[in-house]
Amino acid sequence: MKEQPETVSVFNATYTIGNIVPREEHLKGRIPSSIFYDFNEFSNKSSQFSYTLPSEAEFASQMRVVNVRKSDTVVVYDKIGMVSAPRAYWLLKTFGIKNVLILDGVFGKWQTEGRAIETGESESAWKKIRATQAKEDDFRFSYNQERVRHFEDMVNLVKNPDHGIPIIDSRFDNIFSQGNIPGSKNLPFTGLLNPDKTFKSAEEIKKVLQSVGIENPESAPIISTCQRGITACILEVALDIIGNNNTTIYDGSYEEFSKRNA
Repeated sequence: MKEQPETVSVFNATYTIGNIVPREEHLKGRIPSSIFYDFNEFSNKSSQFSYTLPSEAEFASQMRVVNVRKSDTVVVYDKIGMVSAPRAYWLLKTFGIKNVLILDGVFGKWQTEGRAIETGESESAWKKIRATQAKEDDFRFSYNQERVRHFEDMVNLVKNPDHGIPIIDSRFDNIFSQGNIPGSKNLPFTGLLNPDKTFKSAEEIKKVLQSVGIENPESAPIISTCQRGITACILEVALDIIGNNNTTIYDGSYEEFSKRNA
């Protein structure tokens, strides 16, 4: 990946957690020519909730800034152990990018395997460098609302407890127990990952889902949620691995539900 093909773009999708400052981490070390994915820019800045989806116009504007095109194959990773890269994976697919991949094991595995790492400032750290000029259609994206659930959807489901749609919350059990969406099941995201932050096998993922009462994990219409719509997307990647395309993310997640339902 030292010199990426023109049609391949790589995002470092690390977000703020603990003392991590994503921009500083990007400069300290990254996969060569990978572009900083700014969670603040790839979100709805007018929302009172964290990291919710941007509008089509906002998304397209930021994709122009980083010069990543609709037809690209996009690879995402993070530097915090498969926590935030899945959100970028899901968001990019939600806006119509067909070829989105996630680096299994993310940056930690890349580094452990002794692969090339780039540091410091460079133009390619912030945008894709290309030899060809963009066409207008390269930045014409389409938001797929069928991949997303909103507050009103969740309220309606709570009012009808016999809806039969599994709602899975990916937060740690001690956080889940402090408050959750009525009827949701708890499956901490770490249960889907191996110690090296690669995903478990498809068969293992199915068994994990069955352990929380999902009878047909390959086809169940699962709604994933968490605190802010970040780790819910780890479950989304796991569901992709087992071939379940009948899934949605509650974008505002429990942060929105708890505040609007107070």
